[in-house]
Amino acid sequence: MLFMGFYEFNIEGVLHSVGTEEDSIRFTSGQPEKNKGDWKWLYFSSNSSIMAYTVVEYGGGDGDDWQDANINANNAFLAMQNCRVSHSNKNGIKLFSSDLTLTESIIHDNSDYGIHVTSNSTADISGNDIYNNNDGIYISSSTADISGNDIYDNS
Repeated sequence: MLFMGFYEFNIEGVLHSVGTEEDSIRFTSGQPEKNKGDWKWLYFSSNSSIMAYTVVEYGGGDGDDWQDANINANNAFLAMQNCRVSHSNKNGIKLFSSDLTLTESIIHDNSDYGIHVTSNSTADISGNDIYNNNDGIYISSSTADISGNDIYDNS
């Protein structure tokens, strides 16, 4: 899916974004020259969704909104495996009162946190590469099981 402007994709039901290693599903900027913040975000609310072999990049809004991220989850459950979340104008993934299982994925080159877990969220983050973000992972008023990740070159 190419975003040709400052749009957001709100998921108030279930999203099954399941590609393959050879053919990933992409949510990205449709601009000829891609820049962080070209579009807003994927916004998940109140259901369970699955993403595998999915790329989410060049979103994150204008960087001034509390929910600016490539992926926002609010009262949702999100399972992600073999995904890439990158080049956000703020956070790669941001959780509010949500549950995340993130495995074997790459989170990189986001302007703020690679992963921001807040407001009574829970996260299981394992086997990922998390690098070149301002901060790799930030946990606030939440719980997380973080194991077996390569977290490096975050400011």
